[in-house]
Amino acid sequence: MSARNSRDAEAARRCARQDQARAYARDPRGERQDRHTAFVHENIAEFAPAAQAAYREHGRGAFLIDCADEWSPGNAQARYATDTDVSALGGWPDDATARMVATYDPARQFVVIIREHDGISAYKFRAVPIGRGA
Repeated sequence: MSARNSRDAEAARRCARQDQARAYARDPRGERQDRHTAFVHENIAEFAPAAQAAYREHGRGAFLIDCADEWSPGNAQARYATDTDVSALGGWPDDATARMVATYDPARQFVVIIREHDGISAYKFRAVPIGRGA
């Protein structure tokens, strides 16, 4: 990666962190996190097997959900992206998200990144419901 691309990627990550901080300031009670986690849990039967299949086919990655206009479960379309896919966009939104993607256990977990008009949120979910599997 050239020095310019590296600076651009760092600037993009810095902006993403600032967006997240502004989003938290507007949503200090965690309503955003509540609606995001509720959406994934309501759709866990689709996410979990799709995550494991995507990992087997493409390698380590995360589901990206872009709801830049307005959050609505009806318009939430998820696509699986790998390190290679997001490197063309400057990388993962921040270092914490990059670590989350690099360290999740694909046999038991998956990562979802949701972008809304006022910020980006990343979550690690359990693919195996509690009480099933080890």
